[in-house]
This record gives sequence, structure tokens and C-alpha cells, in this order.
Amino acid sequence: MEKEVNVKVSAATGELKIFEEVRTGQLPAIKELITLIVLGNIMAPVQYLGHMDAIKEAERDTCTPIIEGFEYPDCIDRSLTHALVNLKTQKIRLFVNKNKEYNQGYQAIVSGQLMLSGDLDRFDINEEAEMSPRKMADKLKRLKIFFKDPNENREIVNALMNLVGKTSKDFTRAEDNRGTLKTSIDKKVTTNLPETFTLCLPLFEGFAPMTFQVEIGVDDRDGGLSVWLESTELFSLLIELRDSVIHAEVEKLEKAGILVIIENPDSKG
Repeated sequence: MEKEVNVKVSAATGELKIFEEVRTGQLPAIKELITLIVLGNIMAPVQYLGHMDAIKEAERDTCTPIIEGFEYPDCIDRSLTHALVNLKTQKIRLFVNKNKEYNQGYQAIVSGQLMLSGDLDRFDINEEAEMSPRKMADKLKRLKIFFKDPNENREIVNALMNLVGKTSKDFTRAEDNRGTLKTSIDKKVTTNLPETFTLCLPLFEGFAPMTFQVEIGVDDRDGGLSVWLESTELFSLLIELRDSVIHAEVEKLEKAGILVIIENPDSKG
């Protein structure tokens, strides 16, 4: 690129002054603005926002003002940034500098989702995943690290490996003189299994472990016993934590000056 400079020389003082500068040359090719895509857990949008704001503050603190009143430009333009919250998919998407002109910054889409912990998913609790006692014993033995009490794990594994069960059925038949007939069968399965055991593990990715109780369901199937895991306490904890976490993240975004929009439940966000 060539540079042309116009100068003015004072004959009296010999002073040289540059009063205009003109640059000539070929402009670079126009490039499409690239959008940064970030995927993470439910806390990602707030964490990204805080990180970028911290960069702005650090650069402004170290920047030497060029002219009086100079203010370092915002990394994130709040007027062009908003967040969409989908309660059904438990996802928050932060659209940063949306539709901002190419020469005025950058764009980003930061998507965070509340995801079940992979460790919790390995237990198949409340999933009606029936299996043989031997298979359940092998499974719980591998997952011993998540038991609050290792001795409890050992007790349950031994009971499953040597499961003793008894099934009793009571048949009731009642009929009146008006032709009404009622029949019922009450079945009861008793075993040597402990009623409950306690687990301690994260419920959602990125969160601290929580403690809850689990029951082992038992029933006879085709002449043999099947077992599965269920927990009403876990079911309640998941709902409570889900609602409180999303609400807390929305509050943080609003406090940071971000417009938050709750999407239609049927939206594919």
C-alpha cells in the first residue's frame, strides 16, 4: 500500500507540518463474518459472558488513552445480545453481537444444556431396566465407588449373588346375588435383599455430588427373579435441582444486562 503525504513548510521558521495524509492501495477482499460456536453445560453462557467481560476490563485497565475520554469498546454489545431459554430441552442459548457488522466486532452462539450425569445414567435408576440378580450384582460391583458406604455395596452384591426369594399369592373371589363377581390376586415376593442403599454422585454434569437412597425392585418372571433400581427421592431431587439451576442461570444473565426470552415449549431449541 502506497502512502501520500501533503506537507506545509514555513519559510520563516523552517517548520515542517503534516496537515493531511492520504493512503492509497487495494482493499482486501470482503470476508464473511465467522460466528464462534461454543457448546457446554448449562453454566456455559454465564461463564462465557463473565470471561469476555473480564477481558474487556483487563484490556481497558492496561490501555493508554489515545485521546481524552477514550473508552475501550465493549467485547459484547448488550444491545445486540440476547438469550433464549427452552425449559423443555433444558437449554440456554446466548446469541452474542447478533447481526453486528463485520468491521465492528465478532459474533458468537454459546449453547448450554442441563445434562444428566454420565455416572448417574450408568445405574439406569427409574428406567424399568430389569435384569437378572447376577447381572445386577456385577453392575453394582463395578460402580462401588459411588456408594456412600463400601460395606453396604459388598452386602448388596453378596445378597444378589446368593439371592433367596419366596413368592406367595392370595386369591380372592367374591360374588353376590345380583351377579356381581370380583376376583383379585395379591402377590408378594420376599427376599434376603436390603430394602435400600445410599449413593453419592453428581446428578447433572458439572455439579457437586448429592446423596440419595435407592431401592431394589424384585419380581418373579418366567420362573425366575428379576431385579431393577428405583428411587422416589432421586426423582424429586432431579425436578427440584433442574428448576433451581435454570432459574439461577437466568437471574445471572439478567443481572449482567442480557435480555432473556423464554421460548415456546414446542420450539425445537
